[in-house]
Amino acid sequence: MGPLLARAVLDLAAADAAAGPPLADRLRAWSGIAAADAEVHDRVLAAHLAAPPRPAAPGTKKRGQ
Repeated sequence: MGPLLARAVLDLAAADAAAGPPLADRLRAWSGIAAADAEVHDRVLAAHLAAPPRPAAPGTKKRGQ
């Protein structure tokens, strides 16, 4: 399972880098959700992290370019 977990972490890091804004910026408002309903917060967070990044708008640059 070690290599599969490592691959998943690398894939997640690549998707996060391609997503544009830093993860902290995308998750900033979620502490309020966690305070209101921890189970909903966990489910929304899991869905957010599992979703593929949206394609960049034409003419925009990815972070680091």
